[in-house]
Amino acid sequence: MFSTFLAPRAPRPIADLPSPWPADAVSVRERIARAVAHRVDGDELELYPETQRDPDQVWFAAGLTDALFGAPDDTPKQTSARGLLAALGRLVRRPDAAAFQRFHDLLAASDVLGVIDGFLPMVTHQRLDPKQVAAVAHRIATGSPDIAAVKLAIGLLGVCSAEPGDVALFLDLGRYEELTLFCAVALAHMAPEPERAIWALAKSVDGWGRIQAVRRLAGTQDADIRGWLLRDGHRNAIMAEEIAYFCAVEGGLLEALRAPSIDDALLEGAGELIDALITGGPAEDMDDYADGGEAVDLYMEHLARRPAQRLRGFLTVHTIQAFEADKEADWAARAHRGWTAARRFSIRTRAAAYLARPEWPALVEAGLQQEARQDFWPASAVGKILGADIWPHHFRRQRDLAIDHWWELMQTDREDRVLQILDLAMERLDLALVGSGPGTSLGLGLAYSDDSALDFILQDLRRFPGLGWTLIEVGLRGRTIRARNMAHRALAAWDRAQWPPEAEALLRVALDKEPDAEVAQRIEALIAGRFPKHD
Repeated sequence: MFSTFLAPRAPRPIADLPSPWPADAVSVRERIARAVAHRVDGDELELYPETQRDPDQVWFAAGLTDALFGAPDDTPKQTSARGLLAALGRLVRRPDAAAFQRFHDLLAASDVLGVIDGFLPMVTHQRLDPKQVAAVAHRIATGSPDIAAVKLAIGLLGVCSAEPGDVALFLDLGRYEELTLFCAVALAHMAPEPERAIWALAKSVDGWGRIQAVRRLAGTQDADIRGWLLRDGHRNAIMAEEIAYFCAVEGGLLEALRAPSIDDALLEGAGELIDALITGGPAEDMDDYADGGEAVDLYMEHLARRPAQRLRGFLTVHTIQAFEADKEADWAARAHRGWTAARRFSIRTRAAAYLARPEWPALVEAGLQQEARQDFWPASAVGKILGADIWPHHFRRQRDLAIDHWWELMQTDREDRVLQILDLAMERLDLALVGSGPGTSLGLGLAYSDDSALDFILQDLRRFPGLGWTLIEVGLRGRTIRARNMAHRALAAWDRAQWPPEAEALLRVALDKEPDAEVAQRIEALIAGRFPKHD
């Protein structure tokens, strides 16, 4: 009786505690499910469609700000990690509503990147009941409406959970690119087959989330995953250059190309990897790739046996040809990466023969007739290389399909074509709205598509003195700073004698109304004849 009286009470189940968020709050998990259900192919998941974004605010792609996840943190933010640990310890040892509220509030207010690397190791070294910790994390990951809290809960589940069902939860949450990396790290800790789980996660996203998840596949020996890295893993909505080197090395590109024959998907993927490595970018490039020379030679050997069918293949070979012909490059250093004189000759010979095939002009003409972007743009690029007149095709698409080709259209030296562009712009652009300034807007986003179109036209009107005054006048009163600057630069490039009689008076009116001090200085310089013609 006495021992029974003194026996400690079992802690209240975490599942029975009231939620520390409003009853009508929509969880992050539910928002993801809704966004996936309504997603249009190629679009980023929009979790908060009810929130009107400020078009003048710079927005980062989901997952970009967490690209440095895992970096060591030696700052005082570790104090916050200890505060989180104390609140978690209080909650799992004596669960009640106040403790749950306190812990969730701290998670929601946390600088996730600043505390997570300190917080998770502290949790694993404390004598906290892992089942209780997992129960807390699971409730927050599945029910919280706060992104920061969900990120940290995912991290907790990754180190504390052994439930197979949580793999599905991570694959579910990870479809939102801001959570992908956190889910990939968690899967690496607790999934029965972590590589396969991370691979599945990587295939479900296409932005920064894919890049980050793919990098978690380093060292894989899984033949299916290695093959996918070469065929599809590098493809993402950011840029292939971010991940091309990783995919080529970890996927075993050289080994795959040494096979006597390869499938079309591998040939296509290899070409895209080589193109991205030559183009270079923020990550490693061809000059970092030890197998580069042999890989390119083998690619050209496989390609030479194929008929001329893909315009993208033409573009890749054209890129290879330009790389090999670079007289400024350090070819002595590149020889150590397989770019020997004999191999360069082989690549050069095959590239010239491939690009000279007689089928290309017909393929270009067929592609230029296509409406789909993925068919038209390679045809346009190859046509330009071959010297074809592609301008009429860009004009047709702008006129008939209302696709944004204004920049391409202005890449002409013919005044008659510029006059056609000006007529189309007068007909199609909402010039009253574009010229409703002056304002201080940066002109970002779809709401400013007509403003951007005018920018493309104005920036090249400097090459055509006397043409397009009506549009320059619209630019002078543009609602975006950029439009006004473009109008000023166009006028500055013209001789003063080519200005319409009313131009100076309109500039003085614009100066009186101009809200931006820097732009006002430009107008003053323009009126005084001190504006540089090539500013």
